[in-house]
Amino acid sequence: RTPEEAFGSPEQLAEPGDGVAVPCPPREALGARAALLGGYWAEWPVLLVLCGPQGGGKSTFCEALLAGEGGGEGGGGAIRRWVVVCQDTVANGKPGKREACEARAAEALRSGCSVVIDRTNLTADQREHWLKVARAAAAPAHAIALRPPKEEMERRVRGRTGHPGGVQGESGARFVARSLASFAPPAYDEGFGLISAATTPPAALLLAALLLAA
Repeated sequence: RTPEEAFGSPEQLAEPGDGVAVPCPPREALGARAALLGGYWAEWPVLLVLCGPQGGGKSTFCEALLAGEGGGEGGGGAIRRWVVVCQDTVANGKPGKREACEARAAEALRSGCSVVIDRTNLTADQREHWLKVARAAAAPAHAIALRPPKEEMERRVRGRTGHPGGVQGESGARFVARSLASFAPPAYDEGFGLISAATTPPAALLLAALLLAA
């Protein structure tokens, strides 16, 4: 399996005519990608920043990570390796402030757990908050852009029920177009050590499986 098959390519994040420039990954990123594909990735803990509009599959990706760890604990009650931080549920299962998410992510990294940020993170300014958390913890920061077709994301949001942030139904689906209009895919010059992309559920699940196997 090639890196493009496993990780997607930045070109997949742009619609035809978007005019999105696709820079060549730096040497360090190519090394990190090879290590993850080869199962010898040793950059732990890591802060993983999910990016993409509502309905992109971010929460599903997080669920796959936790399910792959057997509900969050290793054998004998060992510490959970992955901690999901989501602004929709950070306040005792209810939406809270970004600052609370930053504090929880920093605490998890200090304890040796890797962190996945379940948030839209549409722009470089929004992602910089998490890069600062990673730098303070001396942890690498990686990004995954989840960008299915617009119609698929809208369909998923329309079908939601009981979403903690209330982004569901027809009113929630309208958020997708707004988010797409402001979505700037993550770039290496922001400070990420590795950027991956997935536009289909199988590709996203494969990324989760690679992280669990590393």
